Amino acid sequence: MAGMANFLETELFDHVLRGLTWASPATVYMALYTDDPTDADAGTDASGDGYARIVAPSWSAAVDGATANAGLLQFPAADGGNWGPITHAGIRDDITGGNLIAFCALGAPLTVVDGQVGQIPAGNLDGLAT
Repeated sequence: MAGMANFLETELFDHVLRGLTWASPATVYMALYTDDPTDADAGTDASGDGYARIVAPSWSAAVDGATANAGLLQFPAADGGNWGPITHAGIRDDITGGNLIAFCALGAPLTVVDGQVGQIPAGNLDGLAT
């Protein structure tokens, strides 16, 4: 099951119910995972062979607690090896480390082979939901 990570749920509750200030991140990044990151941010971020998180493109307006990527997600080309299988994607607040904000399972596992660019077409992350 996909949704908001514990980090974001906590920030939203503290903001709405306790009046604490929370500023959304100036930049959010897309990460790819080889397993389910879970609400607790316990997944395995892809690594090595040219993998890097990317700045997340624009998002569609949220409707009924869900949104989707409005633009193509294009990761760097795999360099020297393969990534995958990639089973999940997540939005994070830092290029390395940071906090998981939201995540979803991919419709089908993605394997990016050496020299290939990792891509997720617009609208394919429609599982990003609360």
